[in-house]
Amino acid sequence: MDIFNIKIEFNHDVFRQAIADCRDKKEKGYVCVVDGNVISMAQEDVAYRDIVREAYTNTCDGGSIAAMANRIYGTDYRALTGPQLFREYVERKDFKQLLLGNTEEKFNRIKAKVESNGVTCEHLSYMPVPFASIDEFDYEGIAKAINDVDPDIIWVSLGAPKQEKFVERLME
Repeated sequence: MDIFNIKIEFNHDVFRQAIADCRDKKEKGYVCVVDGNVISMAQEDVAYRDIVREAYTNTCDGGSIAAMANRIYGTDYRALTGPQLFREYVERKDFKQLLLGNTEEKFNRIKAKVESNGVTCEHLSYMPVPFASIDEFDYEGIAKAINDVDPDIIWVSLGAPKQEKFVERLME
């Protein structure tokens, strides 16, 4: 659904299928987890809005966004938040996953949590990126390192709007 000038998939099954289809077809794309902050920035910055709109699919990260959509359109939408999505996928060994950004300490805590649930972590990799402005990243070098890992899913942890802008440039 196109809401607040952003395409958001509120049907969780359709959203999950889009992710599986992207992997199965060996396509490249990015997903944005859209919260109130993203919607607000997208209204002010048309270039940023275009990045979010060009995502393979987007999900609604905020209950307040779903509530507003329900009030405006008479729907019964629910959010599928970033943390919910991450918890759902991080233990899925059928998806090779790369955690890009954040800290190695955080990655090790995630691995420990996954392993405490009885799941081995061969499907998870970590790649740090330097603290830099959006224009200072070595996108070709990062892309080569990512391609060497060949993940199905890349979790980018740089904060909005930086991570969306980063991913859009990395796709090139």
